[in-house]
Amino acid sequence: MTGPPTGARATVGRAARPLPAAMAFGPLPVAVSPPVHSRTAPTGPVSAGIVAPASAGTLSSRSAAAVAAAKAAADAAADARLADALADVAEGAPGHFSLAIADADTGIRAVYAPDEHRFATASIVKADILAALLLRAQREGRSLTQEETNDAGPMIRVSDNASASRLWARIGGGAGLAEANERLGLTATTPGPGGLWGLTQTTAADQLRLLEAITRGDSALSSASRTYQYDLMTHIHPGQDWGVTAAQTPATTTASTPAATTTPAAAPSAAATTPVAALKNGWLPRSATGLWVVNTIGVVQHDGHRLLIAVLSDDQPSMAAGIRLVEAAAARAAEALTAAETAPPTQS
Repeated sequence: MTGPPTGARATVGRAARPLPAAMAFGPLPVAVSPPVHSRTAPTGPVSAGIVAPASAGTLSSRSAAAVAAAKAAADAAADARLADALADVAEGAPGHFSLAIADADTGIRAVYAPDEHRFATASIVKADILAALLLRAQREGRSLTQEETNDAGPMIRVSDNASASRLWARIGGGAGLAEANERLGLTATTPGPGGLWGLTQTTAADQLRLLEAITRGDSALSSASRTYQYDLMTHIHPGQDWGVTAAQTPATTTASTPAATTTPAAAPSAAATTPVAALKNGWLPRSATGLWVVNTIGVVQHDGHRLLIAVLSDDQPSMAAGIRLVEAAAARAAEALTAAETAPPTQS
């Protein structure tokens, strides 16, 4: 689960980046509710031909329902676009793959999951382990210890397995991960047995929820914790930064911050910076079959949109084949989601 993959793209080192300010808040509603005067007049007592006004609570609930309905409709449309966009990627693709994507600015999200298949996480679970560790430190009212930071950096940046095993034990193993995931909003992730953290089972939709927990202001993770984890995920070792980065488009502004060497309590506050991909990849050959698990999760900038993307795959004939598959899917999904959001209205 570690070491630079054969045939992966090499990239130059990047300066450290804190969590962008735009991601410190929850997604915006897709659509606002219609104005009160455009709604059907409420039923109720009538006097002198005047309809009795609805209570503030009634209007509030209707407004929330309208926003929820609009969001559900937008997500359903995005699901359909995503399925269409990935049809040719899926055709002839070996094994299984699933993808979940969200626009952090609009809140529109889509999931491609043609079946109920769940995937071994391999090393993407290391992002989850770090989130669990940060939650534990928050609960105990402390910063990470020096030993914990010494393991957290290598676990994320170079996917060090020994560091992951030590932190897996530190969070309480599978039980500790499950407890953290409940707080983070993950609903379909089962920790691996014993010390086999890489065999944790998950879905693309749940990995998208993890990315949201790392980037959104309404997360159980504090601002300092989110900044610390996000910054580590922008410093992935060259050779391990394949995957969702295939969907990244060039940035147009520059800014730099110190490297991620501080504890969460001392981490810099979120600030607007150059959009830099933040990610964690996982790869694992299965001993029983010789086939590969190849996964990628992360945050990229694509044509002015900040996208959260998770792509999971298994039963791949080789690591290289798995990388090609997840990269093709990530790039196609980013195009599909953003093109539909930015396309001009059609003329009637």
